[in-house]
Amino acid sequence: MPPLRQVRALSATVFKQSATEFEFGQKILENQPFSAMLGTELEVFEPGAAILSLAVRDDLKQQHGFVHGGVLSDLADNALTYAGGSVLGNSVTS
Repeated sequence: MPPLRQVRALSATVFKQSATEFEFGQKILENQPFSAMLGTELEVFEPGAAILSLAVRDDLKQQHGFVHGGVLSDLADNALTYAGGSVLGNSVTS
């Protein structure tokens, strides 16, 4: 099996993306230090949908050479937050 080069987190998509929404989403991601450190990129951001990805690097792998679960969890968490936030509006939860 060839080595994994990119990891993507995806939510369902049914709407057309606007440049304004996408730019807003990118700005949010740029202001998240952890996401910036991972190299997370926003590919799609639209009402009810988000796709985030990152390049797989050695420093993101665990001892067996697989992408660390914390990295995958962060991508999934951000994708769900983007998708939900796009239809629920700006809110803070804990």
